[in-house]
This record gives sequence, C-alpha cells and structure tokens, in this order.
Amino acid sequence: MAWHHRIFNTLRSNNLQRELDEELRLHLDLRIADLQRQGLSAEDARYEATKDFGNFSLQTEKTRTMDINAWMESLIKDVRYSLRQFARTPVFTAVAVASLAIGIGANTAIFSVMNTALLKALPVQNPQELVMLTNPNRSGVSIGMSGGERSLLTYPEYLTLRSQNTTLAGLMAVESEMDSQQVHVAGNAPEDAHLRLVTEGYFSLLGVDPAIGRVFNDSDAMAVGGDPYAVISYDYWQKRFGGKTNVLGTPIRINKTAFTVIGVAPAGFHGESVGDKPDMWLPMLMQPLVMPGREWLEDPHAEGFQKVMWLHAIGRLKPGMTVARTQTEMDVLFRAIIESSYPPSMSPEARKRALDQKIKVFAASTGRSADAMPSNSNCWSCWVRPAWCC
Repeated sequence: MAWHHRIFNTLRSNNLQRELDEELRLHLDLRIADLQRQGLSAEDARYEATKDFGNFSLQTEKTRTMDINAWMESLIKDVRYSLRQFARTPVFTAVAVASLAIGIGANTAIFSVMNTALLKALPVQNPQELVMLTNPNRSGVSIGMSGGERSLLTYPEYLTLRSQNTTLAGLMAVESEMDSQQVHVAGNAPEDAHLRLVTEGYFSLLGVDPAIGRVFNDSDAMAVGGDPYAVISYDYWQKRFGGKTNVLGTPIRINKTAFTVIGVAPAGFHGESVGDKPDMWLPMLMQPLVMPGREWLEDPHAEGFQKVMWLHAIGRLKPGMTVARTQTEMDVLFRAIIESSYPPSMSPEARKRALDQKIKVFAASTGRSADAMPSNSNCWSCWVRPAWCC
C-alpha cells in the first residue's frame, strides 16, 4: 500500500485533509452526545466515545486510504474503457493522436517564436535604449513615392537624420531584408551566403564586440567602395572555417569585388532582425559593388519622386531622452527633409501627397522580426525584393 500513499501525498490537497478531519470530529461529537443522553457524565462519555473510535489519526489515515483506493479503481476503469473504445476505432484514434501531436508541436513552435521575437531583448548593450525610426513589421524595397507613414528610409534621408538630431547618441542603418548571393571564399568554387549591408557604425552603436579580429566602424567609411571588409557570424565561422583563427584576412569575392574578413561576431549575435541569421555583414558604402547597377546611396532628384526606400534606421537614446521626445524631434526633421526633397514643378496634388509623409519612432529593445511583411508604402512605382531588382 506504500505506493498508494505516495500517490496520495502527490495529489492530495489541503481541502481534502480538512474535510476528513471535520467529518471524523463530527461523528465523535455525535457519539459523545448520545452517551450523555444515556446518563454518562461528559468526561465518561468522551472516554467511551474515544475508545469506540480508536486512534483518531489512524482512523483519518484509513479513511484517506479508502478514498484513494476508490479513486484508483475508478481511474483504472476509465482507462480500460478508453483503451477499448480506441481499439474499436483505430483510424480515429490515430487521427486524434496525430492531431494532438501536431497541435502541441505547433503551439510550442509558435510560443518559441513569440518568446524570441517579442519577449527577449536583443543580446546587445542596454537594449532598452534602442529605438527604430522605421516600421519593424515591414521589409523589402519601395521605389517611387510614398504617402502617409513611411515604412523605410532612403540612404540620404538616414544621413540627414543622423547628422541633425539631438536626442540620439547614435543612429545607424541596415538593409531591411537579408540578401542571398553566391560568393567565392579564398578562390574556391561559388557557394551561397546570406549577406546584410549595414552602416559602418552598426556594431559600435549596438555595443557588440567581436569574438576575434575587429568590426568596421565610422572611420572606415571614407568613400563609396572604399572599405571592402566583411565581418562574419560566429555560426558561419564555425561551419565554414571550423573556428580557425586564421580566418582573419581570408578573401571573399562577391561579384567582382574582393572583401577581406576582418572579424567574427560574438556567439549568439545574429543582428537586429530576430529570426534572420546572416553569414556576414558588409559596409553600406559597398552597396553599388555588392549590387551592381543599383545606385541606392543617392536620391535621383531629377526624377522628382523616384526615391529608393530600403533601409531600417535604429538609434540609441541619449541619457534622459524618451521615445516621445525623439518622436517630436523627428516630426520636425523629417518634414524639412520632405519639403526639400521634391521639386517645385510637381503638381499640387502630388506635392500634397508627398508632404503627407511622416515617420514613427518605435521602442526597439527586442529588435524586429525576420517575418516582417513587404513594405506597404503605397508607392507610385513598385515594390521589389533586392534580388529581383534590375
């Protein structure tokens, strides 16, 4: 019977224990009252009643044991009945079990994604200080002219906001969607790799130090095409190079340009986009060489409305600053950018729509999701993925 007691000790509640005690005490009190009516004194009646009931604790234990026995018998009967029913309909049983397994697995996967994307802060320095000036739920490339709230920024817009704001300790930009290209590592045959273009101050703003080597910084940003460096991810270092320290200095050719590996990102760091795992980060000023034929570092003002919106902008608040304070400043700065971006020759309707553009500041401690939807900026021209642009 010892196993019965172990099960009981696991399953019992305080309410059941209290009910058993109260039940036995009630029976004892009723027996005492009955003996007193028969002429015994209160003391003698209690003595006789206690003798009749025996050890009070033992009676409680017996009652609990009987209750558990009945519960176990009922459980066994229910299990046997269920097994018989399942055996009569094996197809239904298999479908039911499979459905439960899929449902539990799907819920576990969804919770894991939500926990990673929405609950956990980025593995960077003081993530609570990070803000995004672009929509974390959008990605891709918008070419044309937007109306209303802007999802992404152009490179010139980013530069202006970086130089003129007073509420941020720093501002960097990152390609909103990870690119996949074939690369040649150390002169070997082409292989696929996931690339992401980031501005040169990317790692310093996030406060991320390399596992080995160094990361590129603002001092590397001398001119377009002037810093052909690559920082590779820790996972890519382990998978492609076996974690060897002589990876530093390895040439990686992308299109016709040779990049040099100067550092390895720390373990567990995959960037600001949760769910994406870039193999390497490249300096933003190398964009025309990484994407030949796409001059996305400039706004073609001669075209009037043909902006290329493809960047997320992430900043770090200065001490004492808030998202609301930054929003107020960005409203003013971005309005000035828009007013100066479009030629006076635009039609009144087009100019009115252009001046309606604005940006929203988001808290960004958890980064953004790799499952972000394509940019929904109501462009006059089109929306394209980087790999599809001509």
